[in-house]
Amino acid sequence: MSSSVGGGGGGGAGGGGGGGGADIASLLDKAKELDQLRKEQDEVVTEINKMHKKILSYTLLNIIENEQVAEPNKQNDS
Repeated sequence: MSSSVGGGGGGGAGGGGGGGGADIASLLDKAKELDQLRKEQDEVVTEINKMHKKILSYTLLNIIENEQVAEPNKQNDS
């Protein structure tokens, strides 16, 4: 069994006797689709990075607040 990615089946570059234009058009369509997917992926990665940054800053704020709360308790214990 053999399968062809993206359909179209016949031959390599040029298709071996006709149909070369269809292969090129198919490749161009696939390239456009890949470009669109890359753009969408970049947008998702950007959103993930923004969320990650917010989570880190929130976590750091909590750590700092916890240290500030713990500091007076340490001084009172002495």
